Amino acid sequence: MQQLLDYAAILAFVVVYFITRDIFLATAVLMGGVTLQVVGYLLMKKPIGNELKVTFVASMLLGGMTLILRDETFIQWKPSIVNAILALTLVGGHLIGKTFFIKKMLGQVLHLPDSAWFTLTYGWALGFTLAGALNLWVAYNFDMDTWVTFRFAGLLMINISMLIATFTYLYAKGLLNEDNLPDPKARTVYISDELTVPLRSGPSSGHRILHRGLPSGTQMEVLEVDEGAGFSRIRTSRGTEGWIRSQYLVSEPIAKLKLAAAQRAMNNAQAALAAEQAKVKELTASNRERGSTNSAYEKRIAELETELAEITRISAGAIETNAENIKLQEVNARLQDELDDIAQSRAQLEDNTFNEALMIGGGLLFLGLIANPMTVLSVNLNKIALLRNAREGARPSVVEAARVALAAGAKGITVHPRPDQRHIRTTDVYALAELLASEYPGIEFNIEGNPMANANAGGYPGLDALIERTRPAQATLVPDSDNQLTSDHGWNLTTFNSKLADKIALYQSYGARVSLFMDPDIPQIQQAQAHGAQRIELYTGPFADLYSEHGADSEAVQNSFQSYLGAARYANQIGLGVNAGHDLDLHNLTLFKQITEVAEVSIGHALICDALEMGLSASVTAYVKALA
Repeated sequence: MQQLLDYAAILAFVVVYFITRDIFLATAVLMGGVTLQVVGYLLMKKPIGNELKVTFVASMLLGGMTLILRDETFIQWKPSIVNAILALTLVGGHLIGKTFFIKKMLGQVLHLPDSAWFTLTYGWALGFTLAGALNLWVAYNFDMDTWVTFRFAGLLMINISMLIATFTYLYAKGLLNEDNLPDPKARTVYISDELTVPLRSGPSSGHRILHRGLPSGTQMEVLEVDEGAGFSRIRTSRGTEGWIRSQYLVSEPIAKLKLAAAQRAMNNAQAALAAEQAKVKELTASNRERGSTNSAYEKRIAELETELAEITRISAGAIETNAENIKLQEVNARLQDELDDIAQSRAQLEDNTFNEALMIGGGLLFLGLIANPMTVLSVNLNKIALLRNAREGARPSVVEAARVALAAGAKGITVHPRPDQRHIRTTDVYALAELLASEYPGIEFNIEGNPMANANAGGYPGLDALIERTRPAQATLVPDSDNQLTSDHGWNLTTFNSKLADKIALYQSYGARVSLFMDPDIPQIQQAQAHGAQRIELYTGPFADLYSEHGADSEAVQNSFQSYLGAARYANQIGLGVNAGHDLDLHNLTLFKQITEVAEVSIGHALICDALEMGLSASVTAYVKALA
């Protein structure tokens, strides 16, 4: 009956629509009916079912948008949007949060291996996706009446079919046996000795306290055990449910209860002994001749005395055990409280990582999914300047090229001024620095160069002067010679280079983050950290050459990819950020972008080549999408 009432507003929606053929009036009836149901339950102080909660939130949000927009196309799209969010919630929860939301909903009813939860998660995600697609197919190929019928009857049958498929899969895999179903007879346990133990709303010391102190000896039922967290979900004799540390639970009554039982037995024995002694005295006084009777009573007295001595011995042992347990539990409780305080303090100081506060439902997870950080693109403008210098004119302008690249989605601008000034010139560096500071304050400016190259009469002031004047966000140091065509290797730091370390410290004093151009060599990367660098830029030329020659699936390319992956992960582990660059293009990025540790790629030559065919803006957009 409760579930029928929860769906009453939906039934009213269907009836009103087929009577009036007015989808907006039916939507208003649905919103009003759900609101009345919620208000009624609140006034009667009755619990609101999950189905009604979901219906209320969905009707207020989506129904409100329906009445505001008054667009039938939006109405027909809503079920597909909801199904897409559900599918993304399931898949995103596993890929991002490493959790199965279906397990959180059904884990108390079914005890399944993670492989089964994986199959159910992606199976239901596929079902939601197909349901959303089928909804759009019906909406665009049939009239509104047919769509409304499908909306409530057809989608309901799809959901029922998904449930049937779920249980068919579980039955076929032999997962519907007694081992995977909850035990209908919950075992009885007890709070250990003299303690007051807090009852919490979840399996950690950070969850809300439901009861400040359950006294030791409290009898309860274990409903669920979280081995990893060290907590058990229990129900008290009064029906209160919550989570408690498993270490405080024992499978038999505590010493205090045993002592009380022994004391009662001893009292009963003493009472029986006193009664028997009184009878003996009475019989002795009245009939001393009945020796045989007296002997029998004396024998009984001796037996009772023996029982009393045994009970006294047991009771003494229980008392000693109880006292020891009390001391141990008090020490343990104090240590545990101190540990909890330390853990909570540490949790407050740590950055918020992904945790189980993702909230029930797909909204926040969906936002987290689309906001997932990706490798960003910094556009190298060297080739723009090279083309301009070919005619010694002003076109193309590196400043305007920077504006186009940033408008198309680039997150940074990179230049590599060389002593011979064959492409980027000193005036370009100054102009770009001024542009980014005045119009794009959030965009990173990355200046590459060899810090050991000297200034010359041709106008190159040296990297020190460029960094000091422009104060870029990042300085990438490369080991190129003055007349080298292009970078072709990383730094060799086999021995400590004190001059390089001094340059790194100097540029950092100017406010720049310093990155060293490195091969994917772990010992060399370790030396980059020892020299004081904050990032490395992996030289990707060898990877790009192998990809172009052999293709993505070749063993050579896969081995190369693994070396870059290992280098990036190691750099992150020792606290270094990771960039990458050299000959990356739209083809090899499809594989290389899977190295999620890479924060930024610097691309110039390939991007400008593609721009000759598709235009600079379209080329930048294509590379941004390739990294997504």
